[in-house]
Amino acid sequence: MAIKVLVTSTSFGKVVKEPVELLKKKGYQITWNELGRPLKEDEVIERIKGVDAYIAGLDEITAKAIRAADKLKIISKYGAGVDNIDIEPATRRKIVVTNTPGTNTEAVADLTFGLMLTIARKIPQADTSTKKGEWKKFFGSAVYGRTLGIVGMGEIGKAVARRAKGFNMRMLYWSRRRKLDIEEETGAKYTDYKFLLQEADFVSLHLALTGETKIFKNSRSYSPGNGCPQRSSFLY
Repeated sequence: MAIKVLVTSTSFGKVVKEPVELLKKKGYQITWNELGRPLKEDEVIERIKGVDAYIAGLDEITAKAIRAADKLKIISKYGAGVDNIDIEPATRRKIVVTNTPGTNTEAVADLTFGLMLTIARKIPQADTSTKKGEWKKFFGSAVYGRTLGIVGMGEIGKAVARRAKGFNMRMLYWSRRRKLDIEEETGAKYTDYKFLLQEADFVSLHLALTGETKIFKNSRSYSPGNGCPQRSSFLY
């Protein structure tokens, strides 16, 4: 009997076809996410029964959904963060949970810099104005030579730092552990979180969402009361 694979990630196989071809070559029976969006808990439950393997996106893979899995052996997250997967009940049922860190590192770092330039140079405002035929002048600010604060110096944070070096940016970073390799490579300085907020013109967050890091989602963490100047721009 063919191994059944549920694929719900909306981006899996869209750009690079080799993973899909590999599954087909192995003779696996693939069920795709026909909704084109992350699945809700009840939608996961409907699809997970009889499935041997699950290539997941941002679906709500709760304890209830995992209990509905009668044959499941592995959940592979197409991405790095596994905060949408209830890992404890999966572990109790001997279901392996894996992820794919590093698959989109360079793309996310590119997007981070694109957002930074967009904010600094007011590109959306100028674009909208031009399309209206107004041709207003917008005076943005420089990115070159400014101060960048990186919160979370994992692989994506490091990729952002390498790009920032090319812009001659002063780099401050906070991470759970100091990263001497990237300090030597880019000149980034390890500092505490509050000092980073006080000094940075741009703050870029690159953290896995865990119980420890949930506080960084709270906008109060970046308020002037916590030492953060109102001039700072934040990239999530």
